[in-house]
Amino acid sequence: MHVAIFGMGYWGKNILRNLLQFESIHKITICEPVSISPDFTLSFSDARLHYATRSSDIIQDYTIDAVFIVTPSETHFQIASDALQSGKHVFVEKPVTTSSVDLEALISLARKQRKILFPSHTYLYTKEIEKLKKMIHTDCLIGKPLLYQSNRSNFGRFRSDKNVAWDLAVHDLYIIKHIFSQQPISVSATGFKIDNNFPEVVSNININYDGGLNVSIVTNWVSPKKIRDIVIVGSDGAFFYDDCLTENKITHFNQDIPNDLRNVNYNNLSKKQFVQVEKGEAIYEQIRSFLNEIKNMNLNNTTAKFGLEIIKTLEAIDISIKNNGVPIYSQHKRAVYES
Repeated sequence: MHVAIFGMGYWGKNILRNLLQFESIHKITICEPVSISPDFTLSFSDARLHYATRSSDIIQDYTIDAVFIVTPSETHFQIASDALQSGKHVFVEKPVTTSSVDLEALISLARKQRKILFPSHTYLYTKEIEKLKKMIHTDCLIGKPLLYQSNRSNFGRFRSDKNVAWDLAVHDLYIIKHIFSQQPISVSATGFKIDNNFPEVVSNININYDGGLNVSIVTNWVSPKKIRDIVIVGSDGAFFYDDCLTENKITHFNQDIPNDLRNVNYNNLSKKQFVQVEKGEAIYEQIRSFLNEIKNMNLNNTTAKFGLEIIKTLEAIDISIKNNGVPIYSQHKRAVYES
């Protein structure tokens, strides 16, 4: 298989590092308008690597079977559209597009061209998320899920194309959909800017889901400390997931939440244990899933349709932020304000 990568920034290098592990890929063409540094060629010395500086060189090369788009999000739609039109399967980093209208157009084009459109949802391929889903649903370790609370904070990188929610909260939105299979009923969000030339650098998001799950997401581009925390609270217990740790990322708390909060046994908070999770490489597993879909010609594009619902929720978040936290409801195909 011959594949190409658009973009060789931080994530582009991660994609390349994992692609080189697949023996089925005999050629990788890298499209990067900026000259490749000597350090790069030393780090990735492989006879399968070839280089191009113009996107048209990739699009017009009909020996290329699939492309990986790891460029700024405002470029995703055009590159993906051109690639699909030229008969290539497409893997796109998050967010797959900057609007649901654009993603719907790409899904339609992929169906017409009989090609795979595969948005990146990296966390779904981590062993931790796989384990959490099993413990919540199969093992029923926390009872009825009540609350999902997340904090994703770090300093930068500041982006001018989309706000911090599109960069960070997107992960929680697809994790929630994957684990709980619930639909958002209402979205309320606030945020603020530091520089009017850039979108919001902080957002506070609250979402109510149709299965009774309450969600609170904090995203922050101006924090001096990197934080990647998720708390999932159920009627009979809770999980704490710290993705910044190298081991023991998940802690299980065997506590229940009584219906009568006047009688609470606070000693139960000490009943906790680390959850053992096997090691894995999420990016590798995600690429393998994409390549398997190509091999099996799975043209349903379920991953892209899954991503479409995430983009629509991000759009509702944007509307709420612009209207000072007004709840946006999703009973209808278009978001409506609370009357």
